[in-house]
Amino acid sequence: MSTSSPQASEFDKLKAIAASQLSSATTPEAIEAAGRIMAQVIEIEKHAAEIDKVHSESKKLEWDMSTENRRTRSGERKHLATLLAPLLTTIVLAGTLVLQTYQAVTSERDKQVEQARQRDAAEDIRWADTIKLLSGEIRGISPGALSLINFFASPRYADLARQTAVNVLLQTKDFQQFKQLFNAAYPNLSWSNLNGVLALDRQLVSRNSEVTVKANRPGAILTQDEQAAFSLYSDSLDYLCAQIAAVLRSPRPPGFQLDMSYVAVGVCDMSQANFSYANLNGFNPTAIILRGADFAGATGYETAAWADNVWWHADKIDKDMLAYLVKNEPFDPKRNYWSVKVSQQDYDAEVHRLSR
Repeated sequence: MSTSSPQASEFDKLKAIAASQLSSATTPEAIEAAGRIMAQVIEIEKHAAEIDKVHSESKKLEWDMSTENRRTRSGERKHLATLLAPLLTTIVLAGTLVLQTYQAVTSERDKQVEQARQRDAAEDIRWADTIKLLSGEIRGISPGALSLINFFASPRYADLARQTAVNVLLQTKDFQQFKQLFNAAYPNLSWSNLNGVLALDRQLVSRNSEVTVKANRPGAILTQDEQAAFSLYSDSLDYLCAQIAAVLRSPRPPGFQLDMSYVAVGVCDMSQANFSYANLNGFNPTAIILRGADFAGATGYETAAWADNVWWHADKIDKDMLAYLVKNEPFDPKRNYWSVKVSQQDYDAEVHRLSR
């Protein structure tokens, strides 16, 4: 590649000067000097041409590299597109599958919602029919009323069914039906639902208070209906006593506050029962077996009914409670302690044991 125009013009001027000196030289020294000048000008021009060539080749190389980079990037984009094509296809297919799955799930969910709605509607009808049956049963539970049992496992009606069952239990005139419905309402009696049974007991006491007072009045004569009601009441309390006793023998959950206030229990075995720190205000046990029972820390015992109960067979009684019972409810040979064999000697020995 030739030098640039400005440089060529300058070199031409220098060569013209050198040529003029060479032509006008008359001596060998002058000719030699003019020749050296001409040679230097030519050499410089040659170097300038080489520099210009290097510069041009550098520009060309930069251009070639730039072009090659563009080609490389273009090739990379094509290669990337080739690699991404299957991935994009997979994503599209996955999206289609997700959409189809969502539609299937939504359809199944809608189907389940509709089935649940139909079940709820059918359950509502059964519940309404049950309430109609109960409303017409003046004399207590009938086989039709026992359809209540079917609702105890219902998430929607379980609580209401148990509340209704309690109301029915308070009205029944048949002890066998009372047990059947009670066992269905409380299939697994424990500390978690004990308070519900204690509340039922208190309601039975309140409902039968009049006939109970009359039955315990000396010389009172009960009518046939009153006798049947009192008999059912006594049998119910005996049955509830056994159920409650089983819970009181089991380990009590931490922090549970046992409230036996105004609870009446009939003739049953409550040995080993844990009454510790219980509220005994108005507690009314009737001739129950208390051997090994724990009354440590119990309160309200002053208003409890201890007659006909062998309380001195308990395992633990606080000193204040013991002093109260010794003073107000000592052994009385005239009392009926039912099946428990007691004597004055037995009483004295047990009180001595509890006093230590």
